[in-house]
Amino acid sequence: MAAAPARARPSASQRRKRGMACSPDWNRGGGPPWPGWTPSASGPPMLRLPRWRGSEGGDRGVPARRPRRPVRIGRNARGARRRAHRRCVLPTIGGPSVWNADMRAASGSARSRMAVALALALTAAAATPAVATSSLERLFEEGRFDAFLERARDAAQRDDAEALFLLGKAYDLGRGVEADADTARAYYERARALGSARASHNLGLMAMSAGDNDDNDEAIVLLEEALTRGLRVPTLYNLGRAHTPPDPTTSFGLRGFVDRARTAGGYYAQACDEAPDAACIADAGRQFLRAYMIARQMPTMTGEERSQLRESALLWLRKGTEAGDGLAWTNYGVLLKLDGDDAGARKAFEAGIEREVPVAYFQLAELARAGEGFEQRDTALALKLYEQAADAGIREAMAPAFRLLQERLEHEEDPAVLERGLQRLASLQPEPGFGDYGIGRLQDRLDWLQFRALNRQSFPARAMWAREDMTLALDACGLDLGGAHGAAYSIGVNSHWRLVAYAAPGEPVRLPIEGRVDAKGCVRKPLKLNEELYRLINDGAEFALAFPNYSLPLLVRFEGEHVVLELRPLGTPLPP
Repeated sequence: MAAAPARARPSASQRRKRGMACSPDWNRGGGPPWPGWTPSASGPPMLRLPRWRGSEGGDRGVPARRPRRPVRIGRNARGARRRAHRRCVLPTIGGPSVWNADMRAASGSARSRMAVALALALTAAAATPAVATSSLERLFEEGRFDAFLERARDAAQRDDAEALFLLGKAYDLGRGVEADADTARAYYERARALGSARASHNLGLMAMSAGDNDDNDEAIVLLEEALTRGLRVPTLYNLGRAHTPPDPTTSFGLRGFVDRARTAGGYYAQACDEAPDAACIADAGRQFLRAYMIARQMPTMTGEERSQLRESALLWLRKGTEAGDGLAWTNYGVLLKLDGDDAGARKAFEAGIEREVPVAYFQLAELARAGEGFEQRDTALALKLYEQAADAGIREAMAPAFRLLQERLEHEEDPAVLERGLQRLASLQPEPGFGDYGIGRLQDRLDWLQFRALNRQSFPARAMWAREDMTLALDACGLDLGGAHGAAYSIGVNSHWRLVAYAAPGEPVRLPIEGRVDAKGCVRKPLKLNEELYRLINDGAEFALAFPNYSLPLLVRFEGEHVVLELRPLGTPLPP
């Protein structure tokens, strides 16, 4: 039977000319790590979204930008071991998208649902008359490859379509022979020319896996050919896969993105009509939601179109929530958030958390940090949720968790708590060098707090020496640019200073004792030991000379009738 004619579908270059396709710099893997709208210097805002991040391995390594591996035909298809490790970014509310959440930390029940979905699809395919199991196929499925190859090759010489298809499958999957994509494709093409729907289907999967273009034009033609030849399951599901668009990286070509996502959702919905299962329900909801989210930001999209997309997304997300699917609950929360129902979104995200969906932690953290759906902002809860999301593999949660934790640690006075916090900060850096300046400041603060704690333990009680009739003598030299401290901290003659004391947690006590560095680079000033100074000394306070840019710690030394304050050596931790 001759191959079915290709659809009248514009090419990628034609769509680019019409403003339908995205820019040619679409990434096939990775992508920018942070979500959100980035202002363009010379035009409209640019939508920056990370691409699909998929797992490796499986049948033939579906490109990482794709949300699901194709479902291959036959019980022995290695696609049964597929996993759903993926993630992308939700631009509208500033976090990772839930329509393709990272499943690596999802519950075992989520993984089992995926396996069940595949098993259902394969069972339905096997039940189709066009692929009813024959004696030749049973040899293949039972692993009796010597007998299978002998019979299949003999039948292939007589142009038997089934034998040609099964030989292609053997070389495609490496069953009984060494895997060879070119040989597999040649056998599939011969079977396709004889009218084999399964050969058309698997050639479509090979084209999709090759990733020659983002539009999957060749794959779609082949899969639709399989569909017209009567193979509905799993062709409908894989047509949804083929039409699923990569995430947009610019504000151009968004109409094409919406159309493709809507088409993908429609194919998933048809797949559910043929063989209902959790996988197609989830994918239909995701794609309609993707289309709706982008359509909301397009002024050229009519209100009726937006409403239809929203209703389609709502229909399939509710089907998922009724089935108890955690990702559906989380996606439903995103939809409610878009509609302004923060309280409803909070409940939906909490339902996702109950089902251990990692991205649900992130989405609820976003609400808690903004105080949306809560009586007030709850940064403590937001930090906890961000860290849980980051631990579960949601990289987009690392930066906000880092910043919230950094804010909490900036006023921490307990050295042990601060030290543990610094370790947590290091684990939350989304990339090398991120937040190094803030970490450095906190490390300086930790050094100072540890220095103070050690000094208080090792220094004898000052009350043994201090008396109220003593005088205070400031004697600190080397503060000109030729001196050790002056050169190290860019302090010179005539620099203003003030005496400060660090007695308790919080801000230092600014004492009414100030002046300027004299011509010799010294600070020398005799003072009476008043009640406040006497108390600070006996309480073990640390004194320092505060300059505009640095505060230099002072050593308290008793010398006869005087309490002498002199500079500590270079390298002593500085007050924050």
